[in-house]
Amino acid sequence: MNTIIIHKILIHHLDFEHRECVFSDTFVDLNEVSLEYYDKKVEKAFQAGNLKEMVVGNFHHLILRSKNMIETDENFIRQSKITTQELYDLGCLIGEMPNCDLMFAYCKKDGQDYMVMIKLNYKIVPVTLIEEEDDQKLVRVAKKQMLPLAVAPIEEAILVNMETNQLFLIEKRIMIDGKN
Repeated sequence: MNTIIIHKILIHHLDFEHRECVFSDTFVDLNEVSLEYYDKKVEKAFQAGNLKEMVVGNFHHLILRSKNMIETDENFIRQSKITTQELYDLGCLIGEMPNCDLMFAYCKKDGQDYMVMIKLNYKIVPVTLIEEEDDQKLVRVAKKQMLPLAVAPIEEAILVNMETNQLFLIEKRIMIDGKN
């Protein structure tokens, strides 16, 4: 069947460049335009070919935290901040970590409750800037950080099935000495 219904989304920003987490206290406005992007991202996470089930106990902290998050909006915000801080602290140990957004989506897939956490890595792209200075136009190329396109594959995510207490992981594949 594969029906996915998104109930709410919250996004926090992990700024490794300036060494801070920027937490959000408001949920994403799921309007027609934004929902198209988030639907695509959540769908890509569920369909990822490298989605692996992790063997964890029923009392794993991400399972318990996910169940707590859906009880109230306040719990959702508080627990997502704790998870974001933990992942940020881990990311600080890794060199060259890109700035990213961490998206928390509470959704139902085929009638089962899921918490989907997707790391949206910013991509560095060149952009042309036109600046006016002393009645002269200056054209220069600069770097800008942009979120990945909706159709881009999901590189890193955690999916929690709160009905079956299953935890799934999408991990980024990195070549080290020519091996994955």
